[in-house]
Amino acid sequence: MNKKRGPFLAAVFLAAAASLGLAERPGIEGETVEFALKDLDGREVQLSDFQGKVVLVNFWATWCAPCREEIPHFQFLLREYRSRGLEVIGIALDEEGISAVKPFVEEEGITYLVLIGDDEVVRAFGGIRYMPTTFLIDRSGRVVKKYFGAMRRSVLEEGIMPLI
Repeated sequence: MNKKRGPFLAAVFLAAAASLGLAERPGIEGETVEFALKDLDGREVQLSDFQGKVVLVNFWATWCAPCREEIPHFQFLLREYRSRGLEVIGIALDEEGISAVKPFVEEEGITYLVLIGDDEVVRAFGGIRYMPTTFLIDRSGRVVKKYFGAMRRSVLEEGIMPLI
């Protein structure tokens, strides 16, 4: 992506989110969230499919440089902690949908679950103002923490460890 277009696209995303009523609402922590989205093979996945697991849900896009920086962290966390009950779900918000996301996921070798997001899932999570935005969900399905921007792996681990 052209480096000069990145900030422009981010501004467009934020303006579009605000105009669609997707602006962030406070207080999502402690709430339960549900969604049904398609994976890259067209299968429907629901968050409730992961009941009993600790789940990191990351909202991202292929054009988002900070989002791309986090991919190795999520790969590592899944490898390290899946056996202890951690799952990682990436929800892609690319306007082009699967046609942009699937080749990117294959090229990058992403092994965690990637779903194609929509306005409904953004609303369910209280709106997404910044990308990336990541939610930590406990084994009972409650949002424990909301992270804005690219996070260091150590910060994510610090949130995960008490839950697994």
